[in-house]
Amino acid sequence: MKKKNIYIIISCILVIVLFVVVLVNQQKKIEEEKQESETYLTEEEKNQVKDFLEDEKNNCFLFCEYQDASDININQLLYRGAGISKELSDNQKKEYNEKIMEEIGTLPQVPLLVAVKEEDVKDLIKEKTGKEINDIESKLKDWIFIEDGELYAKSFSGEGYSKVNCRVGVKEGDNYIVYVKLKDYPDSKLIKVTLKKQGDSYIFVSNEFIE
Repeated sequence: MKKKNIYIIISCILVIVLFVVVLVNQQKKIEEEKQESETYLTEEEKNQVKDFLEDEKNNCFLFCEYQDASDININQLLYRGAGISKELSDNQKKEYNEKIMEEIGTLPQVPLLVAVKEEDVKDLIKEKTGKEINDIESKLKDWIFIEDGELYAKSFSGEGYSKVNCRVGVKEGDNYIVYVKLKDYPDSKLIKVTLKKQGDSYIFVSNEFIE
């Protein structure tokens, strides 16, 4: 009886050891596959990403934190116009001034007046993220609507662009994950930018501010 119990215990130990060995090998295989699919960007690749991020239409996406295109803060995105702002005619400026006076009782003393068409904002986000955003009008609700030309206008300080320093970057499958600092904002947080290669360019996947 005692001998039988010993055999049972030994068998259980062997099964447990075998199970642990299988788990360890599976984990090792997962780690090896991850290392194979994750490689550091070369200096040339980092420079290509840098050039992309310093383009005016792309740079504005660095000032927004989002996990998905639907989370993008339109005010932050369009802080400098994002390359889609329109020059207002005298009549359009007059309409804007009249409406802003009605709303806040004074004219904003800031240097930049951004004016955009709703469709242009949609097209920008679709082009740069690959995602369709259909509720742009609700995201522009605190902007002044100019009937002449069907434009949305808002005054900003004119800041919101910066050269970038790509500190390190890795490729994970189709994604490029790059850690970026804004050169013109030395006190800003480190930014984890996730891009997806698309032809000769990239689209934005997510943007995270790191403490």
